[in-house]
Amino acid sequence: MRKRNHIIPLHLNKKELAHLETQVKQSGLPREEFLRTLIMGAELRAKPCDHHADLLHKVAGLCNNANQ
Repeated sequence: MRKRNHIIPLHLNKKELAHLETQVKQSGLPREEFLRTLIMGAELRAKPCDHHADLLHKVAGLCNNANQ
């Protein structure tokens, strides 16, 4: 059985939809999860850049070398 049984239709104009899609893309979340998160009042942050993980890995390596 579904946990979410209530459906809320929503009408947006082109500008509103474009703004929503931009925010969803920046968050990296699916649209439904993005909207649920907003409704619950959680702070949404932009998805980190693709090279962010590589930079963290390099910094961790530098720290490990400094500790030796």
